[in-house]
Amino acid sequence: MAALPLPGCDSHYGVVREMTGDASIAHPCVRQALAKTGGVANIKQVAMDETESYQRHFYDYQHEDLNVRLSVVLSSSNVPKFAHVYHRNHRPPPQHEIDIVRPLMAEVERNLEVTCKLAGIAGNVKERCRGVHCPPLTLSGSQPNPPLQRDASPQSGSRP
Repeated sequence: MAALPLPGCDSHYGVVREMTGDASIAHPCVRQALAKTGGVANIKQVAMDETESYQRHFYDYQHEDLNVRLSVVLSSSNVPKFAHVYHRNHRPPPQHEIDIVRPLMAEVERNLEVTCKLAGIAGNVKERCRGVHCPPLTLSGSQPNPPLQRDASPQSGSRP
């Protein structure tokens, strides 16, 4: 019996960085935080998904020719959850793209913390890397990022 791929079951490879805020936010500050980040262009709020229990906003932006997505979910308790995503379906993105995008994501996260007055989100990042290498980040002119909460599951697929 031959194994057939299931339609609609895509494998995603790349990086996802998630964090939770400590207070409600106004969505204009998300756009402002993105705009304050060097190299970020073409910021678009592309969709909003809303139910009784949450609101989800998607912000797509570019850095050079790379497209990155930031989603912001507000639950009924108004506590924001952020997910920064850069991935490809069925194959990993080139490592040099990951090496560009991850520090950019960290800078956006620090700008969200300051602009949206969200204490500690940049230090509360859970990062999952699948099929790519994600070493600790150090940004020029600053201290290394706080230690990340890494997903150690076998599915993360990080390469050494």
